[in-house]
Amino acid sequence: WTTVLSFISRGSPPEMRAAVVSGYLFQVTSLRIAGKSLYPAWNYFVHHGVGISDELVRYRIHMAICTFFCFFGFAKLVFAGRDRFEL
Repeated sequence: WTTVLSFISRGSPPEMRAAVVSGYLFQVTSLRIAGKSLYPAWNYFVHHGVGISDELVRYRIHMAICTFFCFFGFAKLVFAGRDRFEL
């Protein structure tokens, strides 16, 4: 989160920086609340829907999905860079 926050802070115009940072922090907070509230349903699906009963394997699946999205976001920032940043 800190890398993305520093990227948007550096890339946003000074007169809009406060609004951009506030919007980003609101988005992060909303995603955290949604993730925490949806975790029991997701865990139930992986356990009963997919049939993975081992708790350690389920935790590894959860963390692998989280890591995938983190790497995807980082790669998007690296390869898209400032060319895609517009307000």
